[in-house]
Amino acid sequence: MPLDDFDVHLKQLALEHYRRLYERTKNPRYGWYAYATCRELMQADPSVTFPDWVLTFFDAAEQAIADQQYYAEEEESSLAARLADALGFKRAGRGVHGNAFTHANLELRDRLLADRVRDEVRRGMSVEAAVGAVAERFGLKEPLIWNAWAAWKDFREDS
Repeated sequence: MPLDDFDVHLKQLALEHYRRLYERTKNPRYGWYAYATCRELMQADPSVTFPDWVLTFFDAAEQAIADQQYYAEEEESSLAARLADALGFKRAGRGVHGNAFTHANLELRDRLLADRVRDEVRRGMSVEAAVGAVAERFGLKEPLIWNAWAAWKDFREDS
């Protein structure tokens, strides 16, 4: 289905959003989302190219995959773990807490909590009162809200 000008504009905004999220978190999901978004834009307009950051992301993944040739004799389960790592998706296991998918979900949660704190501050609350209000509204402990605020207070979804 062809993209209209509005769809193209939204996808371009999404690409910039994914870039900012990837630069901040290094979560590979955003590189893959950007790839898919670029492919949609390319289908609508063949002159569209991948942004440099997306090419750099995939160049690094390609090199990490190419490096796996030195481990050809190892067990398949070991290969799967190394390939997941090469693509940026660490498998759950010893010393690994979560993966790119759980991390992205937690990042989203924390960004949304920080946005709610920001909204309350805009309405005139102090940051301390806003953190308390957000914690109460969502039934969460204040330290979680403080951590989200510390991590994402300077990241604006609309900038």
